[in-house]
Amino acid sequence: MSQLAHGIKLRDHGIANVEANNADWLATMRHKARQIAKADNQVSMNDLREYGRAEGIEPNHPNAAGAIFKEPGWKAVGWVQATTASCRGRWIRKWARISESF
Repeated sequence: MSQLAHGIKLRDHGIANVEANNADWLATMRHKARQIAKADNQVSMNDLREYGRAEGIEPNHPNAAGAIFKEPGWKAVGWVQATTASCRGRWIRKWARISESF
């Protein structure tokens, strides 16, 4: 197995573990992401973090956010700077919903 294939396997295993331990949070955030994308044609983690803060909900693990857009039906459409201080202004993806059948 190549280093790349091994790295992808480890990544996918990690995402599966985070998803399993944050199922309720992920379901809530995925639902909210679909709502925002439907209204605004796109969504980013900035929107979802703002919603989570307002509702007082947080994942069990900080990497759980990476699993939100791993479900089918999303397409990366651009970049925006993260507004959360801990993200230190890094660039994050903007996403559009390309399929509502999932």
